[in-house]
Amino acid sequence: MRNILLITIFISVTCFANELEVTTKIMNKISYILIKKNVIKVFATEEKVRQAIHNSNTMKSINDCHNADLIISNKQSDIPFICKEKMVFYTKYKAFKKDTHAVGAFFWQKGRPNIMFRKNILSKYYITLPSEFHKYIE
Repeated sequence: MRNILLITIFISVTCFANELEVTTKIMNKISYILIKKNVIKVFATEEKVRQAIHNSNTMKSINDCHNADLIISNKQSDIPFICKEKMVFYTKYKAFKKDTHAVGAFFWQKGRPNIMFRKNILSKYYITLPSEFHKYIE
C-alpha cells in the first residue's frame, strides 16, 4: 500500500513538473512574439503563471501592473482598472471570450495546451505572428 502511495505521488509531481515546463516554454515564446524584448516584465495574477515566470529566462515577474509589458490573468476582474489598456493575455478561455480587448489566451483543456490570438488586437499592436502560429488566430 505504501509503495502505491509513493508511486502515485511521484507520478503526480512528475506530471505537474512537465505541465509547468511546457507552460514556461509556451509562455516564453508567446511573450517574446508579443513584446519583442530580451527581458519582458509580466504582471501575473495567478500563482501557476508566476511559477512559470520564475522558471523563465526571458520573463520577469513584477508586482506593479503599471510598469508591465504584458499582463497575464485568469479573469478580467483581477486586473487593476489603471491597467485595463495594457496588453492582456488570459489563461482561461471564458475570460478571453469575455474581454474583447485581450490579445490572446493560453489555457489547458483536457490535458492539452491551447493557444488563441485575436487578429484585430494583433493588428492594433502591429504584431505579426510567425507562420507556425497562424493556425491559432481567431
